[in-house]
Amino acid sequence: MDPTALTDFAQSLAQWDNAARQGCQDVPPPASDTDQNAILELATLCEKSKGWIRAKNNATRLEKARGFASQILKAYQERQTAYVSQILQQISGRVADIYEKLHPGEGLTGVAVEPWTAKGIELAIDFYGTRQRPPHGVLSESHLNSLAIALFLAMAETFNQKLGFLVLDDVVNSFDLEHRGQLASLLAMEFSDWQLIVLTHDHLFFEQLVRRAPDWKKLEFKSLS
Repeated sequence: MDPTALTDFAQSLAQWDNAARQGCQDVPPPASDTDQNAILELATLCEKSKGWIRAKNNATRLEKARGFASQILKAYQERQTAYVSQILQQISGRVADIYEKLHPGEGLTGVAVEPWTAKGIELAIDFYGTRQRPPHGVLSESHLNSLAIALFLAMAETFNQKLGFLVLDDVVNSFDLEHRGQLASLLAMEFSDWQLIVLTHDHLFFEQLVRRAPDWKKLEFKSLS
């Protein structure tokens, strides 16, 4: 046996043993249960902190979204209110104009369509110095029917701008002869560009329409079997 090889092996083994001993000395002692619990609590706290930060960021984004939605709603409500106010003024002006032409010189003024609490809108009229809303307590059936026709025609002009087609079915039942003539004149003069179908059982009103609008097509049923 070669003694040199044995010497080298012994020296190498001694070096390994010293290195192993030194390596074991450098390893920190195992942590106690207290240290492990502290590390676990710290890790849990860090994880919860991350969740809290995410929730806070989400809350901030939601608050911004809520504020933006509120601004949109407010702008929409303001625009809707302005539009409704404009439409009501337009309809009110036309209702007053038509009503005055159906009842000229009768002293009934201030006809308008007005907002009325949470119920919506209502017709109103000045009746000898007092504001009546609704007007059914002071107007006769004939005047109320005239007001209804005025409102119907004004709304048709406002919302039916493209079709231009109207049907009036026996709307003069409560009108006297003079007011039937006023309505016939109004339809013939101010709705000449519209396609109107006017139905009536009243022969006098029929004759007034024929006289005031001679170019209208007319059809009279004198008997039915």
